[in-house]
Amino acid sequence: MVKVEALCQDIVDIHVDIEKWFRGELSSDRLTALMTRFSSDFSMITTKGIALDKDDVRHMFAANHGKRPDLRIYVENIDLVTVWETGALLTYQETHREGAASSTVRRSTVALKISDKGPRYWCHLHETFIQ
Repeated sequence: MVKVEALCQDIVDIHVDIEKWFRGELSSDRLTALMTRFSSDFSMITTKGIALDKDDVRHMFAANHGKRPDLRIYVENIDLVTVWETGALLTYQETHREGAASSTVRRSTVALKISDKGPRYWCHLHETFIQ
């Protein structure tokens, strides 16, 4: 069985890479590696209620590489909602800061596909602004 700590670390790790991507600290050829962390049928509901699929997210990342050089992403309050043999559902708080004055906070829920022997994949993400 996958340890909860490993699932929490996955959430932190992907946000570190996403922050680096938006800041331009990852080279543009790293987009493929970043996208391999999402399942082929990945879906997302944005903070504006817009449904995206994996291709939409890929295009969003590609269009915004290096466009937020001051972005900092903080992840905290990660909680396991439920876990089953091949998956887990977790919630967490995500804060985006750009500069001294600009900050947004969202509550996110992620469904992960898990395996004891293989990589974990993000299957679904739902983000809601809380501040």
